[in-house]
Amino acid sequence: MKKTTNETAIPFSHPPIPSAPGIVDPILRLKDVERVVGLKRSRIYALMGTGEFPQAVHLSARAIGWRASDIQAWINTRRLVSEARWIKSKAARYLRGEEDGEA
Repeated sequence: MKKTTNETAIPFSHPPIPSAPGIVDPILRLKDVERVVGLKRSRIYALMGTGEFPQAVHLSARAIGWRASDIQAWINTRRLVSEARWIKSKAARYLRGEEDGEA
């Protein structure tokens, strides 16, 4: 018997976001978020504090989670930020007259 999985794939080789049938925007718990974004608890909370990471939603008095769509959007934003930094550094080197590979 073949096993099937209900997981939404994330591009750029991130681990898949777990999902359940019929749930449009699943809530991810901390361990899932850590696995998907590659950051640990303290860094996630620090980024939340500065507004650089999606805010968690309260599930109960002692439980929180994150919307999968918010985490996916954050990952996509990080990719764009990374590409913008790379372009900026290449432009700066070009304007200084440096060639690729030269320091």
